Amino acid sequence: DEFTRRKPTLMEGEAMEKLNYTFSEAAEVAQVSAPTLRAWTRTPGFPILRVGANGKGRKILIPCDAFRRFLEEQAMQNAERMW
Repeated sequence: DEFTRRKPTLMEGEAMEKLNYTFSEAAEVAQVSAPTLRAWTRTPGFPILRVGANGKGRKILIPCDAFRRFLEEQAMQNAERMW
């Protein structure tokens, strides 16, 4: 029956793709300080998930793919300003 069925599990040694960074991980990946990342979170379009009641929780998660795109877009905008 459905109550005794087990969910599929990862095979031993199989890696699970990381979907979100914690605040600290995102700062480390981007090689910026916590205050810089905190300022970025206020930038329109910054990808952020607030975990908790009604999406207003204190825990912050940052979707990996969206964060990479955000960094690439910022780099392109900065390069355009330089030229």
